[in-house]
Amino acid sequence: SALAFVVLVAGYASTPAGAAEFSIEKHQTSSGHVKVTLNMNGTIESGDAYKIIKSIQKLIPRDFKRLGPGFEVWISSEGGNFKEAISLGEYFRSQEAIVFIPGGGKCYSSCVFIFISGVVRFVGTANQLGVHRPYIGQAREGMDFEKNYRKTHDTVMNYLKKMHIPSSLGELMFSIPPGELKLLSTDEHKRLIGITDPVFDEARVAASAKRLGISSAEYRKRDALADKLCSNLITEKQFEAYIGCMRGVTGIKR
Repeated sequence: SALAFVVLVAGYASTPAGAAEFSIEKHQTSSGHVKVTLNMNGTIESGDAYKIIKSIQKLIPRDFKRLGPGFEVWISSEGGNFKEAISLGEYFRSQEAIVFIPGGGKCYSSCVFIFISGVVRFVGTANQLGVHRPYIGQAREGMDFEKNYRKTHDTVMNYLKKMHIPSSLGELMFSIPPGELKLLSTDEHKRLIGITDPVFDEARVAASAKRLGISSAEYRKRDALADKLCSNLITEKQFEAYIGCMRGVTGIKR
């Protein structure tokens, strides 16, 4: 049976009020693989990264190096603490998470740092992703705004580099004041973020082509056709059906 629990934390002050809710579910697939699904809704607060990571680690065998395709993150959040989001993103990338924004959901501000951590990233419609410059911090006497700005800028740009995301996304972020929000169009999402991490994509295509005994170029043709035929399943939270559809078209077996 599925193992599930919910962790409730207080809302983050710089975003709309409301508690954030996290649920983590673990079960075995019909093929015997471990699958972990994390649902995140609400604001991201200080301490959330530690709570979520520790909760996931308790559910998976110690000898697991990474969850890989068995790890899904479903998130809808208007943002919160960007450092916590980056910490979560770094962990999710180490586990090769697949990240979704559910239909009707949103991913604004620091939530985007979590979204881009996925080796595969799905969003249902346009205007579900929104960016702006991170909050530098609460003003206080003697605060060095130049130093804090540079530190924040460097943290963001270094993170984007780790995630293989174009620096143009960071430049766009820092051009939007924290009190405003730039909603990304479908074209901007594809151009600035993309659906699949390029390094993960190269490794996936090479491995799949080798299994089928064909060239990477030939496999990419099959992959493109499969994505065209199967992509409608993504927005219906039927990811296993989507994977089955993709495998059927490309010829990849379990």
